[in-house]
Amino acid sequence: GLSEAQVEMLLAALESPHTLDSDQDASDRRLLAGAMRLAVAYVRSHPAWYPRVRVPLARLTFHADALLAARASEEYDRHHRGFQHWLGPNLRLALDPATGEEYTWRDVVRFAEPIEARTADLLLRAIAECTLVRNSAFVLGRGALVSLADIPPGGATVTLLGRRLGKSVYRMSLTTRSRETYDFALNHAETVPPAELRDEVLWLLSSGAPPPLVEAFGSYHAEWGIYTEEFIPGENVEQQLARLVQKGETRRLMNQWPFVTWNALAAHVGFWDRTGRRVALRDPSPAAFIVPSHDYQTGARLVSISDRGTVERLDDVLDRFETVFVTPTEAIYADLRGGLGPTLRFSAVVDALGLDRARAALSSLQPGPRAEAALAFLAKIDARGFTSRPVHFAVERFRRWRAVNPNATQEAQGAMLGELWTTYQLGEVEREWPDTRIRFFRHTVFADARDVLGAALDRLMARARSLPYRGLDLRDQMANLREAVRPDAREDYFLARMAFRTLRPEDETSLISLERGDHLTAEVVVGLTDERGERYSVRAARSPREVARLLQLFRESSLEVTFEPEHRHLVAVDAHDTVIGGVFYRQVTPERTHMEKIVVGRRHRGQGVADGIIRELSRRQLDRGVQVLETGWFQPEVLARFGFRVDPASGGLRLDLTPAAVSPG
Repeated sequence: GLSEAQVEMLLAALESPHTLDSDQDASDRRLLAGAMRLAVAYVRSHPAWYPRVRVPLARLTFHADALLAARASEEYDRHHRGFQHWLGPNLRLALDPATGEEYTWRDVVRFAEPIEARTADLLLRAIAECTLVRNSAFVLGRGALVSLADIPPGGATVTLLGRRLGKSVYRMSLTTRSRETYDFALNHAETVPPAELRDEVLWLLSSGAPPPLVEAFGSYHAEWGIYTEEFIPGENVEQQLARLVQKGETRRLMNQWPFVTWNALAAHVGFWDRTGRRVALRDPSPAAFIVPSHDYQTGARLVSISDRGTVERLDDVLDRFETVFVTPTEAIYADLRGGLGPTLRFSAVVDALGLDRARAALSSLQPGPRAEAALAFLAKIDARGFTSRPVHFAVERFRRWRAVNPNATQEAQGAMLGELWTTYQLGEVEREWPDTRIRFFRHTVFADARDVLGAALDRLMARARSLPYRGLDLRDQMANLREAVRPDAREDYFLARMAFRTLRPEDETSLISLERGDHLTAEVVVGLTDERGERYSVRAARSPREVARLLQLFRESSLEVTFEPEHRHLVAVDAHDTVIGGVFYRQVTPERTHMEKIVVGRRHRGQGVADGIIRELSRRQLDRGVQVLETGWFQPEVLARFGFRVDPASGGLRLDLTPAAVSPG
């Protein structure tokens, strides 16, 4: 009877990094045990949750409390058995609908050379006798149920990918009768003891928690010594660097090296952390990691976790990475030497552990130069905040672009800022690091700002860090900042785009300060052109006289309206600053705004002024985090052009606000 929202809350509790803390009291441990039991029971009736629930269960088998770890292991086994029971037995015989003839898995699976006949026979028996294919397809195919009858004869191929550390890895590719394809890696542990293989499976599952450090896990079949994973082809870091050198792309190699190192070290530390800080990769060489080719991509992966050893201290984790990954690579590629500072290394630790847990880990490093550098790094974070990986590399890319475009116009710089913000998904980063937007602008277009402006932006960042996501209203802060620093035209251009996210680089804008209750707030004035080529501007009403003029326009148009204290007013003004139209609206909830009525004076009708007003209202509401702009059944034919549709809940019209919905078109 649990709702999905309740299950999400339950899993959030199980997935919290703090569940592995050793200082939990008896009550905390009882709650964890009960949450595990409840989650497993829920999956019996809702098998679609099976892949998600097994991850925190696997992770909790590494708990420092032996009793709780044993309970997690029991629940994991119960969870696995329940799912296998739901899947049912494997189908071993099917009928070909085209010929009516019987066929088996032997007719379906083809083994490519150099797989030996004895090995092929063993793998074939495993495929036929256990739910390897059905389980893997369900988990990796997002709920697909595939049986022998769904695959035609010759529809599956197994190829050898390699052998290492007592395991052989194969690629299994299959195509169903409905032309659906599935690819997964099949790992066969030929000489690995069962207990070690089970530990490896549990570590793989734990490392697959978001953000994943390994490929998605498929299924585990202990009786055959086999587990499956998602198959994603890609070159490892060693191959990636060699390719760049072979192509003569030295500059790209140097630009890529910090990104590659940051990602690899974060994955290395992250794996150590997810095993309860017990084991780490024994050989974290460049061949052990797959890192995306571009610094705006995510998804660094460990190639394998089979070669691992006991490591208890962060010092040893960092030493091993330095010795095996950094030093040999810089010895091969001399251009890379000296390009990595301690800030990058410690930032990777923060990336892997989160700021609070990284602070504790870095503060406990063994005394010496590294520990001193770590304390200095933490002090800098306390004073200036943390620059996350996407922000760091977005800023670096902007700097490189500016170096080759020293005469770039404001509009070109604005366009680049918008492109980088989207490409590096900084809007998502902002949810974890609330000062992201200010930090991004501070280190790009305001990197060389006047002292007074730079100090004001630094104070804004500090305030944003102390508040939740979007807790700082940049418009209110911008009014005070402008009063204090008196920005010039260039500074105002970028301050406007920092505060008003939907402004385009080419928009003709200026900032004004308005009284809003007992404080000042910044408002943007956007210049537009009507269909006759005449200029007009859209902005918030800035005086009672303008509100009265807007009311008069409604009455001249025979529209009886009433302005209430909670209403806001957006007006269009001509070149003489005279109100020629406008709209009034109210915010119903933080996510929903109700647009009352819109009007344009008779002389300016039919020239696109109303379009400009509606577009600007939509953009400004999206800027404020509003998700829906609603209105009554008012001019439905006109509003349909902007994407408004009938809202069954209210009988009126609604527009779901997205960047695409508010862009001109």
